Amino acid sequence: MDRYETRTTIARTLQVYTEPPILDVDALSETSGFHRDLIKELEHAGMIPAVSVDWRGEPLFDCEAIPRCSLIRKLHQRENMSFHLIRQWLEVLNRLEKVEIELEQYRRT
Repeated sequence: MDRYETRTTIARTLQVYTEPPILDVDALSETSGFHRDLIKELEHAGMIPAVSVDWRGEPLFDCEAIPRCSLIRKLHQRENMSFHLIRQWLEVLNRLEKVEIELEQYRRT
């Protein structure tokens, strides 16, 4: 193996470790404990954002979907919140996060 092949192999190995893993519906279903159809419904409702779609048109998720599913499960089971109410609550949280980011950018200027 020459130097170029060695560098290429190392670069590919590092790329695998630096890119965040992408989960398909089945992997997220297995990790979260949600049925794959529920995951698709939650994604369609905007509660679990997809980062892309696969060749079949099914959503793909990043690692942030796992704690989001955990939060949705806790709110639904422990707090007896409906999915509709959870969706509204998550929208408010998303808006607050955006405002916090804007505020931080404003403070830096």
